[in-house]
Amino acid sequence: MLESSRAEICRRQLMFAKSSLFLLGAPAANSSRQFSSWYPSDSRRVELPLSPCGSEFCVDGISIDGIPVRGAILDTGSPFLNASPKSFYFRARASCLPDTDEVFAGSSGVVRWRLGDVEIGTTNSSILRLVSGIYGLPDDDLRAAPHGGLFFGLVKHRSRKIRPTLLEQLGLQVQGFQINLQNEQNAKLILSRDKVVPPSESRAVSLIDLRRYGAPLSYYACRGLRLFVNNQAIPLSKPLLVLFDTGLTGVQLSSDLLDDLYALRGIRQLAADILTENGQTVRLSASTRKNPRFLVTALDLPPEWGNAQSTFHILVLGLAFLVGNTLSIDVDTGRLHISARAAAQDESINNFMSISTPAAPSSILMAPSPSEPMSFFLALRRGEGLGMPLLRRPIRNRPNQWWYSIDRGRESSSS
Repeated sequence: MLESSRAEICRRQLMFAKSSLFLLGAPAANSSRQFSSWYPSDSRRVELPLSPCGSEFCVDGISIDGIPVRGAILDTGSPFLNASPKSFYFRARASCLPDTDEVFAGSSGVVRWRLGDVEIGTTNSSILRLVSGIYGLPDDDLRAAPHGGLFFGLVKHRSRKIRPTLLEQLGLQVQGFQINLQNEQNAKLILSRDKVVPPSESRAVSLIDLRRYGAPLSYYACRGLRLFVNNQAIPLSKPLLVLFDTGLTGVQLSSDLLDDLYALRGIRQLAADILTENGQTVRLSASTRKNPRFLVTALDLPPEWGNAQSTFHILVLGLAFLVGNTLSIDVDTGRLHISARAAAQDESINNFMSISTPAAPSSILMAPSPSEPMSFFLALRRGEGLGMPLLRRPIRNRPNQWWYSIDRGRESSSS
């Protein structure tokens, strides 16, 4: 009887792991814990603090079988919850799922799949509970990598050959999430049962499901409109695809795109324009002068990505482009929104300059950041180019002085 019962447990787990869909019905009435079930929290939103860990952010407030999970990197580029073998190896329950070879951030190794009761949250009133959830224990090769192999993965949808994702197991409890990085010392992750991007949001971005191009996961990707490197517009031979990965600090470029940029002799600054649903653009930029996280690396894609690699130039943006912003993603409807700090909420690029008075535009108090061409700054000093559309606002406690920024919306419409 015991053997037949164990065989049934394994059969159900394997069926769940091979399925590309998770049955999002009500949790089981009993607590047999034969396969993963989610139990709704009392709150529709669960807020988790994020703590700096090296150049990344780690998610606090997670436990498995009552044991805290420490060092799990916030990662919008991976699907699993991985925990440290030192804490869970001898306590973990077997899952009947075979070990798999996995690759995280260029490092490969074996992940052992185990079962545990997962709790996500910091207060009793807002805790997500996953009974007999599937999580991974990375081997020594992955643990020796810079990232340590420990992740809190936020990619929800997968292909059949991939193990069940964390958000997939949580089901209807998480239909969207929000990552607030406007203040690094008070960063937080919000998991929401409701949509986090309002249907009326005019600057929302539609996401592309890369599984139809051969990718194993539905990464958070969208179409890019323009690419700038060292303040130069880069001609593109293929459409630009932009991915968002909080487990990456800098930026990754597909090998064909990196080859095209070789003549620049170094990438000191990079900016990408993303097209919104209403035809506007959002620009994300980073540079070596302003962000120590900015590091450029090549993106090595596996063969199954062949269709995506032949169709797109691929650009992966990490924390250097996201810190200072709030990233909101509706994982089931495929919509994304990026909001900047309140001081620059209405601008699509957060680069400002100051001119003392309209009568004396050559008096510059502050130069723009490196992501704006220096030639534009010099033109302002000479009093040239002032016909460009600008946004103006007064500087507090400084009479007759204003902040100026380029009005991207009017600039694009006038051209």
